[in-house]
Amino acid sequence: IFLASALVPGIRAVSSEHEDNKTNGKVDASTPLRFYAWAGIIALYSGMSVILTIFPLYAKEVLHISESQTGLLLLVRGVATCVSFLVLGKLEFWHFKRRYIFGVQLLFGLICLMAVSFATVGPYALFFFLFGILFAFAYDQSMFHGASGSVNRSNRMIIHEVLLTIGTILGAVGGGYIYEQLSFSLLLRMIGFAALVLVGLEMLLALLLERRKMRRA
Repeated sequence: IFLASALVPGIRAVSSEHEDNKTNGKVDASTPLRFYAWAGIIALYSGMSVILTIFPLYAKEVLHISESQTGLLLLVRGVATCVSFLVLGKLEFWHFKRRYIFGVQLLFGLICLMAVSFATVGPYALFFFLFGILFAFAYDQSMFHGASGSVNRSNRMIIHEVLLTIGTILGAVGGGYIYEQLSFSLLLRMIGFAALVLVGLEMLLALLLERRKMRRA
């Protein structure tokens, strides 16, 4: 930050978020969709942590997949995520659309359940490709809906990063324990069912809130 400020003096001329809100009298117009997106990023980041920390062990110890093939699978996920970030950044169809938030979480749960029976590189390549797309989607949804309309976007970004960390810890610690005590297949099954239960609860909550709004109207 110091180096950027020194090299680009114009940065220092920009007023802070607090000063800008105070001067322009901005009113918070945050969207409640951020809560659904935040729940989703915890779920997807837990899955990401499992893929990055536990899958390589499973691939070597159980599937007997070479390290180069495992690295290639992780590369597929990474490329899919990067390309998805670029594409989603140019598209707006998913903005303020609750169905896409629920859809991403639903598909995540389903592909985790499908991956339970995978044992070769080919099917896992497809799984990692799809997961990479869904991960980028969930990340963008959390960041966009968290900051959109807020007069305190810096705090929203802090929340976003904290939730990423929570998801990472849950996936690494909880997933590692389950893998050690049980199996990777059971771990995927538990993640899949947990994601489906999560999105089911979110949809139920959204329905109840919608009905309450209609009654008040």
